[in-house]
Amino acid sequence: MITTTIYCFVSVLCFSVVNSCSVSNSCQYPTHIIPDYPAQFWREVLQTSGSNPFSDTRDYKVYRNVKDFGARGDGITDDTRAIQNAISSGRCSAASACEGSTSEPGLIYFPYGTYLVSTSLQLDYYTQLVGNPSGNRLPTIKCSSGFKAGYVLDGDPYNGAGNLAWGATNNFFREIRNLRIDMTTMDPGLGTSGIHWPVGQATALQNLVIEMSTAEGTQHQGLFIESGSGGFMSDLTFYGGKIGAFLGNQQFTSRNMTFFGCQTAISQIWNWNWLYKSLSINNCRVGIDMSVKPGQNESVGGLTVLDSHFYDTPVGIITSANAQSTPPSAGQILLDNVYFEKTPVAVQSTTNQILLQGNQRIDSWGQGHVYKASSNDYTFSRGPLPPPDKSAVLLDGSKFLEHSRPEYSEYSINQFVTVKSLGAKGDGVTDDTATIQKIIDTYAATKIIFFDAGAYIHTSTVHIPPNAVIIGEVESVIMATGSFFGDGKNPQPVWAVGRQGQSGNVQIVDILFSHQGPVPGAIMMQWNLKSICPGKSGLWSTHFRTGGAKGTNQTPSNCLKLTGASNRSECQGAFLQLHISPLGSLYMENTWLWVADHNLDYPDHSQIDIFNARTILVESEGPLWMYGTSAEHSVLYQYQFVNAKNIFFGQAQTESAYFQSNPPAPVPFTPLAAWSDPVFDACPTGGTNCAKGWGVDIINATNMYIYNAGLYSFFQNWSTSCIGTGDNRYCQDAIFRVRGNSQKLYLWNLETVGVEHMVEVDGNVKVKSKDNLGVFPDGILGYYIDG
Repeated sequence: MITTTIYCFVSVLCFSVVNSCSVSNSCQYPTHIIPDYPAQFWREVLQTSGSNPFSDTRDYKVYRNVKDFGARGDGITDDTRAIQNAISSGRCSAASACEGSTSEPGLIYFPYGTYLVSTSLQLDYYTQLVGNPSGNRLPTIKCSSGFKAGYVLDGDPYNGAGNLAWGATNNFFREIRNLRIDMTTMDPGLGTSGIHWPVGQATALQNLVIEMSTAEGTQHQGLFIESGSGGFMSDLTFYGGKIGAFLGNQQFTSRNMTFFGCQTAISQIWNWNWLYKSLSINNCRVGIDMSVKPGQNESVGGLTVLDSHFYDTPVGIITSANAQSTPPSAGQILLDNVYFEKTPVAVQSTTNQILLQGNQRIDSWGQGHVYKASSNDYTFSRGPLPPPDKSAVLLDGSKFLEHSRPEYSEYSINQFVTVKSLGAKGDGVTDDTATIQKIIDTYAATKIIFFDAGAYIHTSTVHIPPNAVIIGEVESVIMATGSFFGDGKNPQPVWAVGRQGQSGNVQIVDILFSHQGPVPGAIMMQWNLKSICPGKSGLWSTHFRTGGAKGTNQTPSNCLKLTGASNRSECQGAFLQLHISPLGSLYMENTWLWVADHNLDYPDHSQIDIFNARTILVESEGPLWMYGTSAEHSVLYQYQFVNAKNIFFGQAQTESAYFQSNPPAPVPFTPLAAWSDPVFDACPTGGTNCAKGWGVDIINATNMYIYNAGLYSFFQNWSTSCIGTGDNRYCQDAIFRVRGNSQKLYLWNLETVGVEHMVEVDGNVKVKSKDNLGVFPDGILGYYIDG
């Protein structure tokens, strides 16, 4: 409490005779608010009113403390049933009940303690397991000596028929954070995994420790992923075990994973593309094993290891791929700024041939197909590559900057306000626009603003001022609707973060942007703010969803696929989901922008046609960091970069709209030159593969670093017959293009599905899929314009 006279100039700079003010303009704190480092984590004591207005359960509770369900956390009592009851309390979305629902989110909270379990805990759909992150200790889930199950935490249980409860590629919206899993007292001979995690987008593992047996014959595994279309994970630590992480998924972003004393740190059983950023492997026998047995086809598409460290590990990476491998573009590796210390072999073949000596720092080295702008033919590279000329504004020392999702454990409940306690309803009916604007205007400078779980109707723009800190509860929903967002020639933002020319920091965490009915003139978020604290201003676990859920009024009942939905206004989405304007800069991590192709809510999960014009438009001059982002199913493009500069783009993923080319792009929209929209006039009449939305469209970019991109076109008018056959394997002519005067553009580990021309530059085909056949997608290690 401030007891002396203070003098405050602007909203964030204060001077005091004796004591400091409660706000600061320094970047040293997690936010502009000076922490008070409480003894108790705010989430444990903050009184909130989280609910979901579209739930069929009366008085549905989102927040559940496991101790309220009888868990003791004393390390002696078996807490299995109590925790499982907390997870599945009153929910259809339990694995045993139904396929899932967006209307039953759950935040399952673990106070500090040791929770003894004797069998697997099964996670439900739309669920977050969250522990107390305060201090140097994490709540522990400890396996009993008699533990008997394949997994400790099971993110997608197998049923009696041997099938996953949720299809792995549709296993969305779930997280586990701030927990320790202790397997050291259970039988080391059991092949139990700490976490089973076959997931899709909008998922996260963060700040977890998994401790396994260090016995010579241990069969323990820390993390097991066998399928899915992920996904994001960060700040994971593994001790001991036979395999730290046993991984197979279409694509994933893995940041700040640390391994100690594992026999094999990572077994990469398959992928299409995987980004490892800030990987640390210590005292393991093998770092990454991505090999297959003799006579088998390669199973790994592409793998990037960036800004990483191998220490006291005899063999860093084992690969079986070479220039004669089948398929020819599989097993591609990029090493960028990787230090092999006390690690004599950096990369080794399965025949023990040393491909890259260790005990050195590698600036850039690769194995795979590399293209230069001056040629249309690849070179198979297995050796040093020209290192990218990295823009200094994107770096933290020698590494690309990174910043984990904030948990705000440094702040007491006195530094929070909750929007429902201040009059917002979040009931999916009441217009909350004015109330939300008043709350943000009143408290942005001095408080962390908590959005209790709910659906907050917006009928006009809400302006987010510099220094606002906004956190949701299991993706609290901002839901646009109404005539204000109805004019596709005069689009308006739903949330405008900063005004043009403003600078400062804004943090938005765990919020979902959606809409109720068509909003053809809505920009779901427009980011104008120039951030002043690198990495401390941006979006974390914040997602965008168009249609396909209760409350959106865009479901199979009115927008069923193949029923002419393009002619019905009620099946239109937004003008644009996310716009980053020229002066805007921010950090993004784990952001999924999805136009629904199917309904998420039980009982009808039918496929639907929703027509959203654009997904992400980036005009930013940077710096901009984009870790683990996905953009899917818009008509004109998924990502477009116009005059953008200083962009880190890590493991991007797109899908073309399933209904295209019926109708062909740009139908039902008219391209607008003022918005640099692509046109499709050059597509031949009657052609089916040309008039489809671009995955990535780049115009006049400078200093752009793309580390892994998976761009997929699976369908032609809802049919997959356009892929997977030798004589008719393409659904789309081109998906990635560069136009204009782009310089210092580096593209690493590109994987495409169903696309004939992988890279197009100024109308010229530079990379063809037929030359780069891969594990299922076609892949190249690199294409760069470094002029």
